[in-house]
Amino acid sequence: RSDTMADFRDRMENSQHGLAHLGVRGDMSTKHSANDFLFMLHHAFIDRIWSIWQDDGHRTTFDGPGSMGEEEMTLDSKILFFQDTVEDVMYLGRGQMCYEYDEPSSEPDLLSKRDNINSGLSSLPHDVLCKWYPKSCDQATSDNTTESTAPIAHIALKQLPLPAEISQEAMEMHGFDPAAVQRMADEARKFVEDMNAAGFVPKY
Repeated sequence: RSDTMADFRDRMENSQHGLAHLGVRGDMSTKHSANDFLFMLHHAFIDRIWSIWQDDGHRTTFDGPGSMGEEEMTLDSKILFFQDTVEDVMYLGRGQMCYEYDEPSSEPDLLSKRDNINSGLSSLPHDVLCKWYPKSCDQATSDNTTESTAPIAHIALKQLPLPAEISQEAMEMHGFDPAAVQRMADEARKFVEDMNAAGFVPKY
């Protein structure tokens, strides 16, 4: 749903990235998070999400000051302590970025899980689907499958939990903007409330 790097960064820092660090606790919730063996696994996951976002028309979308004193970073900016430029490491398959992520559809069991998720989304009212899953909404519209269905039974047994809030201490440690954190927290809470009200049942 993000169109700019600033919006994408805020959403990642205040959700998938930051909350995982804080949720695991221990070293992961401190400045020594790299001590935890989960650190690299978690950051590979974040890298994969960034790669997916890049493939959606944002391959060279970025912003921020350069590390060598430039006011604005460019694709030609040098990376501090290395000879590479930003462009050299901007996306998978370029320069020394000689790795890629498997697509879930290549594994039968993961494909089945993905189909289960899609079937759950198809039960959402059209306005909720379009608000939170605009691409799925576009697909549903093109397939003429925009009619909402009845909420899934036994919703009370398995609702999405409301997200925890990031503490003031954590915001200060990571240098988060409190206003941005609150904005993302409000949006995350609204997402959960909308999904639960629509009768969405998580598959996991």
